[in-house]
Amino acid sequence: AAMKGGHNGESHNHNDVGNIVLFRGEHPVFIDAGVEQYTKKTFSAERYTLWTMRSRYHNLPDIAGCEQKPGGNYAASLVSAEEDSVTFRLEKAWPKEAGIRSYTRSAAMNGSVITVTDCLTLEREAPVCWYWMCAGKPEIAGDSLRFAEAGCRVRFAGGDFSLSAEPVVLEDRKLKNEWKCDTLWRVCLRCENWTDGVMKMTGSAE
Repeated sequence: AAMKGGHNGESHNHNDVGNIVLFRGEHPVFIDAGVEQYTKKTFSAERYTLWTMRSRYHNLPDIAGCEQKPGGNYAASLVSAEEDSVTFRLEKAWPKEAGIRSYTRSAAMNGSVITVTDCLTLEREAPVCWYWMCAGKPEIAGDSLRFAEAGCRVRFAGGDFSLSAEPVVLEDRKLKNEWKCDTLWRVCLRCENWTDGVMKMTGSAE
């Protein structure tokens, strides 16, 4: 597992402050899709119209309909870092219209179990959708996802959530070759009326 800090003004930036990736051995669970073959658009004013550059195609939430924006002001700040855990404050990675009062994300490993804890407080009630990018379609059962090839189950807790998955069709040859498939999957963990609470994701071997 790994989590990214930094800011959205870095060289070759994607809007991905706070992004999490998770593998079990060589098998992907939550992924960073990567980048398509470079074109003129990649390094133009249209860069952030490309789906691979946007936070809603990383393992991050849309908050009150808002995704992260580019620029050095959209940043994480480190709270703590230990050998097996890290915590960042993330509220500055979203624009003001998202209405975030405070947002911390922690990731911790305990043996073969990973826990991601999002403490999110909003200024007003709003929908929040936590996106999770997957290389293959996970099995959805209640509040959990099962990744058969990885032998891993992910459980969510902390809110009145709904889980759904949608295909992300790959049109770019480079990404098709890297993932050895034509389609990635994006899971949405959605709460329609979030104000203040904790979203906890726990991943463990079956």
